[in-house]
Amino acid sequence: MRCALARKLVGAGLPDDERRSMWRMTFTMLEALATDTVVRVRRTISDAIQRFVDAPRPVILTLAKDDFPDVATPVLRCSPVLTDDDLIELVDRGAPDWAQAAIADRPTVSPALAEKLAASGSVPAVASLLNNRGARIGEATLERIIERAPRIEAWHAPLVNRPDIPKGFVDRIASFVAAPLAAVLLRGPRRSAKGFQPPSVSKGPPRMQKSTDWARGTSAERSARGWESPAERARRLYASNQLTEELVAMALDSGQRDFAVEALSIKSGLGGDAVRRIVESRSARSVTALC
Repeated sequence: MRCALARKLVGAGLPDDERRSMWRMTFTMLEALATDTVVRVRRTISDAIQRFVDAPRPVILTLAKDDFPDVATPVLRCSPVLTDDDLIELVDRGAPDWAQAAIADRPTVSPALAEKLAASGSVPAVASLLNNRGARIGEATLERIIERAPRIEAWHAPLVNRPDIPKGFVDRIASFVAAPLAAVLLRGPRRSAKGFQPPSVSKGPPRMQKSTDWARGTSAERSARGWESPAERARRLYASNQLTEELVAMALDSGQRDFAVEALSIKSGLGGDAVRRIVESRSARSVTALC
């Protein structure tokens, strides 16, 4: 009943003047529903009111600070009522990673807000920021991101695919991303003037070459020399909480099939052979069940 009341009070479909008039009369009820103890009620208000430019500001601020992603995310991502100052204050107050990612995904992100999100250090927020074509990222902010990027694989593909990367940063990015991504980066209009050559993709991984130097030592030592097996890489990323859905999708896009299988095996808890059989079966139902 409270959800139905919330949908009525939002006034979706009414002319602007009638909706504003209703909001003035029912503001106390809207405010109460925005703090209802049932998440579904708050989410109903948030979903319905997220895009209105004239939505009651106190209600929007209440929803934006909600502890539940389903409630706060719609207004954080879409509400035109929220100003840069509002959003920067939320980040300064320690907004969780999912909230920062929603802010970074807004239709437009100012340079000041982008700088604040990059400074916060949230991996999901920076990934969303780099993927957002409406985000204006200043060179100083981009410099800050690139300094940390070699250790954070989730940022590599978004950096490579971002169209406004200055030419001066191309060599630096190409030096630490995987070979297929470096090839994409240097094939584009930002091609390096310094002639940087990414590692060859056509020759295959080092294990296919005559030298066996790559195989010597521990997995950590091999990683430090710039090579590790798909299984070692998947385990390392999983241990550092970086084996994300986006990273597995990026691996599939760049043809890293063995790594994707190892990642699915680790994340699902099934053995590598079982995962490989499911993938090779080409059964949509089986692969969906696996995922």
